[in-house]
Amino acid sequence: MIKNVFKLNGKPINVCTSWDDFTFEQYERILDLKDDDVPEVVSILTGVDREILEKAEILGLENLLEAARFLKSVPKWPLATDKIGPYTIPPNKAGKFEIQFESLGQFEDMRKAMGKCATIVDLTKAYPLFVAIYLQKIADGVYSYSKAVEMVPSIRRMPAREVMALGSFFYAKLKNLLSGTADNSPSPTPSQKKSKPDSKSSMKGSGRTPR
Repeated sequence: MIKNVFKLNGKPINVCTSWDDFTFEQYERILDLKDDDVPEVVSILTGVDREILEKAEILGLENLLEAARFLKSVPKWPLATDKIGPYTIPPNKAGKFEIQFESLGQFEDMRKAMGKCATIVDLTKAYPLFVAIYLQKIADGVYSYSKAVEMVPSIRRMPAREVMALGSFFYAKLKNLLSGTADNSPSPTPSQKKSKPDSKSSMKGSGRTPR
């Protein structure tokens, strides 16, 4: 994150300079980017509404777009995490979280949510719900799907790297349980489409997750 270097109408603004700076909400907007949408890219990187940006004077715009070059790279999300936002994921004796020991309601609700995902992008956008289904019980002690759904907006505002790590972990674990795959099998992370900035005047976001 670059702070207080670029200015919008004379006021300093912060700019994301790596995938780790993104919230999941910002990353989701990257997945939805259309070609040649520079205002949207700058809006995502700065957190400033594009309507304001389109009328504003930005000091250092060329350097800001140069800082956005990381969008051409493939994000490298961690395979697992023991925390997300203010929450810690409780481990078992082996140091891992075991979803097979959670409630049947969670298992069934996540299975249904997975079944509604027609594409890889749909699956990725469902990660906050996957996380909420298990995080809500960790937070409250008793599982409630309605309360889990209420948690989704706050989870979308959490760091993308944490949501992606935990979402893909839950997805892979449940997929293994459904298919009967051994628990020590590799846990693949789905890949998203890739879009990339082509030049300082023509930019696309990058959203592919490595397997």
